[in-house]
Amino acid sequence: MFGTIVIQALFFFLPAYVANMFPVLFGSVKLLQPFKRPIDGGRKMGGMTIFGEHKTYFGFMVGVSGAVVMALLQAYIYENFSGLQWLFLLPYTYSSALYLGFLLGFGGLLGDLLKSFFKRRLRLSSGAPFFPFDQLDFVVGGLYLGSFLYLPSWAHILALVLLTPVLHVLTNVITYKLGLKKVWW
Repeated sequence: MFGTIVIQALFFFLPAYVANMFPVLFGSVKLLQPFKRPIDGGRKMGGMTIFGEHKTYFGFMVGVSGAVVMALLQAYIYENFSGLQWLFLLPYTYSSALYLGFLLGFGGLLGDLLKSFFKRRLRLSSGAPFFPFDQLDFVVGGLYLGSFLYLPSWAHILALVLLTPVLHVLTNVITYKLGLKKVWW
């Protein structure tokens, strides 16, 4: 029972995880560098940038697009592999997946942006650890906007809150070892 809840929660939230990872994965592509403009335009508030130079329009676009593609892939699985429908917390159609992927991705990245705003107000530099907010910002944002379409059970939410920090650190270590991030946290 608990294992099923964990798997369902992680599968449901895959679009938000993709949205959170894609800016890092695609951020080092040299060809795409001209599109990486900071959302805050470099403007400052209280001597610090509003969000930080790593919060870009490109990252938002890539992240949300990745989330939508993941959700559409999930809809394909739902419609074509009936034996896997136990993974899903709600019925998926392509239109609902498009909407859910957008909400989870945009919400996740919005949560990350909001956390960056508060980090700058606390005078924490970009990339400085901010536990547990670095690990849960996109979970809160993704679940909040995703709730406009569907809100998982408390058990599923608890699984996400408990497992995401572990997964976050694990993926950060991997991307650091691959040279995609400058710090392991």
